[in-house]
Amino acid sequence: MALITTVFSTKGGCGKTTTTANLGGILASLGYQVLLIDADPQPTLSSYFPIKEAAPRGITPLIRPESGVDIASCISETTIPGLF
Repeated sequence: MALITTVFSTKGGCGKTTTTANLGGILASLGYQVLLIDADPQPTLSSYFPIKEAAPRGITPLIRPESGVDIASCISETTIPGLF
């Protein structure tokens, strides 16, 4: 079973990233696998959860799949300090 939630607003500074980081952190602490996507042109979600190693591809293949692109190559992994 998958839960898909979207947090969006056209206004900057209203707490989208903070809300997303907190929700993702809570779900991860409960044992769920979480995929957070920061599609903002000025992404800051990685400042909450430091990325171990940046994925070789960006978000474009997820939005417009290209033939032969492994979706996993678009995902950067991280851990929540003190949790895992």
